Amino acid sequence: MLLCVYDREFEQNACGLLTELYEIDQEKSHELLSLQLPIRNKSSVLTMADDARLMDFMNHDCCQTKINKMWHGKLTIGTEMWQVHVCLKSSGKGPLRFF
Repeated sequence: MLLCVYDREFEQNACGLLTELYEIDQEKSHELLSLQLPIRNKSSVLTMADDARLMDFMNHDCCQTKINKMWHGKLTIGTEMWQVHVCLKSSGKGPLRFF
């Protein structure tokens, strides 16, 4: 029960921080969401939020516009599989695993 309270508090803090960053610089916020973190096994913030089912965070305008950009025309030959995975899961076609 206590962990659920901390999870919720963490998600609210993450949403607040993301709101501030997004208001300052939308493009940089999008970059930070998809940055692969070596300390987290090259996972991105979007991947970690998706894995943890942080729906309020994933519903944030910044996350939604980033996913939208990846889904609509911003996917390229070099697009990582995790990015495709996040797009598919967010579009309601998931849960899918490619690896």
